[in-house]
Amino acid sequence: MGNFSRRSFALVITEEQELILDQVFNYPNPMRMGKSTRFFFFPSNTAQQYNQMPVKTAIKIYTLSGKVVRVIKNARNGEVWDGRDQAGNVLSPDVYLYQVVAVSPLTQKTVKSKIKKLLIHPPGK
Repeated sequence: MGNFSRRSFALVITEEQELILDQVFNYPNPMRMGKSTRFFFFPSNTAQQYNQMPVKTAIKIYTLSGKVVRVIKNARNGEVWDGRDQAGNVLSPDVYLYQVVAVSPLTQKTVKSKIKKLLIHPPGK
């Protein structure tokens, strides 16, 4: 019939104790002021799977000037954030930065994702 299909994928092979953060993003981005967004990240650590030791992760959210406005400790993939700072105040519409930080359970080595942008729009109708 001549029907062909192709599928490709990327395979990343790491050392047993190596920790890598992959596919770090938030959705929706931009988000509306007073609404929420979810952070997604995928730690690749085969040692965690064999030893049942969870990777300790945190999400740090900054202003453009570098001031930390929120730290979400013990973050999990799909973590929901309500757009509030550490004191519980709703953040104003602006551009913010965030970074996921993970600590390997075996080596205690800290791995940081690239710094990403997060945009908060004014409340909509």
